[in-house]
Amino acid sequence: MIDFVKFRLSSDYYDDLLQNQNLEFRVVVTTSTGEISSKQYAKFYNMKVEIWNTRRIIISGSIHKYFNLITNRFAPNQLSDSDKSKGFNGNQFSYSNICFSLSHLSISLSFDLSDTFLENVEFGFNLKHNFYTTYILNGLIRHIGKPFTNNVPNYFQAEHSQYFVKIYDKAKQYELENEILRFELKFVKMEKLNQRGIFCCKDLIDKSKIEELKKITFKAWNDVFIYDYTIDENKLNKNDRMRVLKYKNKDFWNYELKFNQQHRDKIRLKQIISEFSLNIQLEITKLMEKNYLNLISCVA
Repeated sequence: MIDFVKFRLSSDYYDDLLQNQNLEFRVVVTTSTGEISSKQYAKFYNMKVEIWNTRRIIISGSIHKYFNLITNRFAPNQLSDSDKSKGFNGNQFSYSNICFSLSHLSISLSFDLSDTFLENVEFGFNLKHNFYTTYILNGLIRHIGKPFTNNVPNYFQAEHSQYFVKIYDKAKQYELENEILRFELKFVKMEKLNQRGIFCCKDLIDKSKIEELKKITFKAWNDVFIYDYTIDENKLNKNDRMRVLKYKNKDFWNYELKFNQQHRDKIRLKQIISEFSLNIQLEITKLMEKNYLNLISCVA
């Protein structure tokens, strides 16, 4: 569920962090001028700790990868020590795993989870499914007016001002056996989460706050506008076969047809999907619900 986090730490921990035996801080020096940066940084497993002379402290990294690193869990394609050090987040990450990870991190670096101020959070699901992930990715059109872009293979993203919608092929990333779709939201600003009472790392182990994250994520998935490549075109009448030729073309929706003229075509596409496809979007919604219930109740 929770993946990447970035949070500020109370400046009261400045001196203790510098003396923490788990951290070896380095200073950036500009080679051309010899100028020494005002920032020092250290790594603890995959988590990056940055401190400034102003006593500003930032800790960031994937707590999912952190959990797998401290419990020695790696992907099938992570064979070298260098690859293993990058971390792995292609398996399931339950509520109990989140609690363990944040507790381990806070104890190791000697800070209280309440003394943190979240700046970025990623929340989502690794979903094992029976479709072709490529079909799902290729069908993505947009999310609430924002088109999906894919500058990286097998990865699509729609950018909003406060959050990004990210969808990608987790199985291909780590050479996993099953089809695994990753759907997540990356909050780059905290306004939406602050409105739901999510401010610090301690809130990420509060089940009622995780429920709020789940609601936002489910809505985001249902707001994805997608063409379903499981539509059985052989069952369509001549007019609908002509329609789906346009509907599967992303340019038709994003450039050729004005946004305020799309209502009728969107309704017809949804009807065709409902009647003549496996309805991937609905099935993924069901999988997300099942996945969430398993993760929130899992004790291992």
